[in-house]
Amino acid sequence: MVTHIARTRDRWGIFVLSLLRSSVYLRFWSAQLVSEFGDGITKTLIVFLAASKTNNPFIIGMVIFAQMLPTAVFGVFMGPLADRYAKRLILVSMDLYRMCIVLAMLFAQNHVWMLLVLIVLEGIGTSLFEPARSASIPLLVDKQKLPEAVGLSQSTTQAMIIIAPAVAGLLFLVHNYNAIFIIDAFTFLVSAALLVTLVELNQRNESSQGTQESYLTAFRHGIREVFGLSTLRFLILLLIPVTLAAGVLSTNLNALFLVELHVPAVKFGFLDATVGMGALLGSLISPFIVKRIRPSVMLLASTAAIGLWMIVVLVLPPFERLMGLSPIFAWSALVGGLNALLNVPVGALFLGITPQELLGRGSSILQATVNWGQMIGILFGGFLAGMTGTLYALAATGLFMAILVLFFPLLRGFKELYQVTQEPNQVA
Repeated sequence: MVTHIARTRDRWGIFVLSLLRSSVYLRFWSAQLVSEFGDGITKTLIVFLAASKTNNPFIIGMVIFAQMLPTAVFGVFMGPLADRYAKRLILVSMDLYRMCIVLAMLFAQNHVWMLLVLIVLEGIGTSLFEPARSASIPLLVDKQKLPEAVGLSQSTTQAMIIIAPAVAGLLFLVHNYNAIFIIDAFTFLVSAALLVTLVELNQRNESSQGTQESYLTAFRHGIREVFGLSTLRFLILLLIPVTLAAGVLSTNLNALFLVELHVPAVKFGFLDATVGMGALLGSLISPFIVKRIRPSVMLLASTAAIGLWMIVVLVLPPFERLMGLSPIFAWSALVGGLNALLNVPVGALFLGITPQELLGRGSSILQATVNWGQMIGILFGGFLAGMTGTLYALAATGLFMAILVLFFPLLRGFKELYQVTQEPNQVA
């Protein structure tokens, strides 16, 4: 067992080194690293400010809702731009735009509703940035390395979920909220400086170079082509109930910590970091799991596991009274790990289905679907928590997820999804 773990760790190290040995990809990855660090500490601060000023689970949910709203509303319309224009121009300009929005948050930190407006404005930039970033990866790495690139990206995101809230928690001790916003703005500037050096991202998709499609034509063509892929269409539809449940979890997780269990500010930051630590470990092992079992099977297993683990939340309060916060930290770590095990197969399935020329539009449609599902779940989760309490809302949602898994394999589209492995662009 120990030998197997060591070999797995060594292979992961080889994959990472082979990607980062390229100075081009190293700069691309470094931009993600610094940008997500700044984002992480700012998101932790905004959630804490909303909770401390209102003590209302609905307002906490509205913060998460505001973060997702722009991608859900505008994301589909941003996809054609990500496919049509040079990625470098989009990525750099959106980094600088978001830097300005974060600096404006310095003057709105005492006004929750002003912060919500600025979160939406920042999210508009993210709704264009993320499809362009997703579509950039195949321009920088070989197709054979795409699963490893997705895994490294997931690992980086989860690492920042660990580090950033912990740093935010330390800054909470000195009430240095201004420093958090300034650090985030600076990270956007550093990210833009790194991305502007990537001349490889000036190239456009071959389909865009060979045609003079108008924006509306490219938009309609992208929608028609994406939903014309039956396997991708089924994946998008399959994710709707899963993301609804994820939204309930998102809005009630912070309420569970801050309102139900009354976790102090500093320990709240470390609880967020614990969720991230579990997610990091999950994302590290996910690429190896997805190479050994089909992504669709991994998607089902992860969904069922998350649902069952959410039901366990019912025993957290009595265990907290007996053992302190340690059971909550253990529960949070596994929540993060299981979420990572869910995200990686979705990414592998998406890359396995979607042609290169549709990655930007496909990514924007997929992300918009995920965000709409989570947003509805957030609103419903807040309503459900108000009716039944946070604990029962989480447990009921977990039961719903576990039941879903029993029906997924019975659907006709799942048979096509089952045929997809981790190799990119298998389904044309």
